[in-house]
Amino acid sequence: MKIAFVKHGASLTPAYNRDRDNYAKLKDDVYEFEIRRNRNLLHHRKFWAILSLVCANSEKWQQPEQLLVALKYKLGYFAVIPGLDGTEITHAGSIEFSKMDQDKFGKFYDAALPVLAAELGVTVDELECNAGGYI
Repeated sequence: MKIAFVKHGASLTPAYNRDRDNYAKLKDDVYEFEIRRNRNLLHHRKFWAILSLVCANSEKWQQPEQLLVALKYKLGYFAVIPGLDGTEITHAGSIEFSKMDQDKFGKFYDAALPVLAAELGVTVDELECNAGGYI
């Protein structure tokens, strides 16, 4: 079961009604938590807007999804796994909300921006400022 909490000073409070309901179901016991910050949807949308902007100003990629795959390989965000026939297969990592928390996404985003800006020959600031029309 997943429960979202909000930190207030030295305590944690269930964030939403469903979280309060799930918290109420817990028995008195010791629980271990893995701390993850929820993804920032606006940050995610901004990233996709930047990918769309780069695609619109480049002839290399038809879709932002294609650029994202190329970007993952450029940044080393992939794994080499064994195929069924024994050959090695390269598999790009995922930036899905369930696979990557906000802290990891922030690092990925920060590493991606200089690469994307260089594709267009602009600065990171110019890239971020011009992405607004694609959100």
